Formats: sequence, C-alpha cells, structure tokens
Amino acid sequence: MENTLYSLAIGPNNTLYIGSSKGLSLLNLNTMQFTNLSNEEPKNAILTGPVKDIIFDENKAYWLAIQGAGIAKYRLDGTLIATYKHNNKNSLVANSIKSLALDRDGNLWAGSYGEGLSRLSSNGQFQNYFHEADNFKSLGSNIIWKVFV
Repeated sequence: MENTLYSLAIGPNNTLYIGSSKGLSLLNLNTMQFTNLSNEEPKNAILTGPVKDIIFDENKAYWLAIQGAGIAKYRLDGTLIATYKHNNKNSLVANSIKSLALDRDGNLWAGSYGEGLSRLSSNGQFQNYFHEADNFKSLGSNIIWKVFV
C-alpha cells in the first residue's frame, strides 16, 4: 500500500515528526526507535486523514494540518490540546488545510487548497482571507500551497 510523505519537522525532544498519507510517525533520533501513529489505528481517532504539515510553537506543542479534518494541537506527550474545524464563517476557513505557520505574535496561519487563508489569533479568534476577483488587495488565489510569515 502506498504511503506518501508530506511533511517533516524536528521536535524539541530530538524526534523527527513525519506527516504522511497514513497519518503521523515519529522517529526518535537518539535511539532510532520508530513509532507509527497511523490514521488506521482506532486509538488515534483524531488522525483521520493525511498529515499535510507539522509545526511547533514556543510552548513545545505541535500543530498538525490534517487533510479533511482541520487542525489539531498536541503536547509532546501526545495529549490532544485542541482541534479546529470549519463549521461556520467565524471558524477555520476549511478542513482541507495544506500549510501552517506561526508568526512572531503567536498567530497561527493556515493555508487551504481552494478555500483561502485563516489566521487564528492568540486570543482564539479566526480571521479568514479570500481571493476576490474585483479586489486587487485580496489574495491572488484561494489555493495556498505554503504559508511563510
């Protein structure tokens, strides 16, 4: 069965986090021990799709962009902190998130494929940005492959 690699990130615990079409895998770089947190395992039900991007914040939590399931935030021990999904105009722009980035003010930016861009402020509020054909100050496209801040 195919397993496509989408993202890599080295965590503060010297572990390589690997996002793929099968979910999340971890490689401890000290012991070279490999752990699969597959989206096929019921105990990891939050991993319900491919992990498209992985980032770490200043509190050493990690954020996952999960195809079709929005965003999930975890502690290093694997404890789920929060999930963010699209459910109205004041929420995440879409559940199909491709890219994540944190800016210097602690805002999380999330780019989607075809639905635009979201900013989750440090106070928990979403602001969404879209391409508007008649507005030259809007996004150039609603397809966001990678967010850089």
